[in-house]
Amino acid sequence: MVFTSVLPLFGTWVGTVLAFYFARENLAAATASAERLTGISLRSSVADIMIRMDRAVVKRLPAGNDGKDVLLSELLGMMTAVGFHRIPIVSDKGAVLFVIHDATIYSYAGTQNKDVGSGQSTENVGNLVDSPTYGPMIMSVGFVDVGATVADARMELDRIRGCNDVFVTRGGKPDGEAVGWLTNTDLAGIPAG
Repeated sequence: MVFTSVLPLFGTWVGTVLAFYFARENLAAATASAERLTGISLRSSVADIMIRMDRAVVKRLPAGNDGKDVLLSELLGMMTAVGFHRIPIVSDKGAVLFVIHDATIYSYAGTQNKDVGSGQSTENVGNLVDSPTYGPMIMSVGFVDVGATVADARMELDRIRGCNDVFVTRGGKPDGEAVGWLTNTDLAGIPAG
């Protein structure tokens, strides 16, 4: 009777140990394979994967403009023209002020019953900033230094609630000129290791 009670427990324990051992080995092999193929890991520099700001599509503001008067219809038009779903708004000095996602604009428009895609719309970034729901969304942006690693960028992304974008600046300061951009999508495809 004792033997018939203990045998299933022993079998379950052996199965668990084997599953853990082989899963760990498979994960290590998959990570090593992905690193060999891409050459990028968490230890890599952000410079290896960032979108260079001189190649990014951004809404650059004139001197003295805080970006709140930028029309949402203009931003949607820019995103549609290039096939992107988000666009940073940067100061005349290159500091990132906001990142606007098309989903944020559409969600806001739905709550307001407005057609923000038409040329007649007067809805602007200021409307988003003033909203307790949408203001935090467009300002949830992370910053890392040019010497940071991909792991540092992932930690910054996780540190800020609702953050989907991390910018690379000299000194890692929000008011510094952005030289690179990492999206949550860019950071998601990098193997841990």
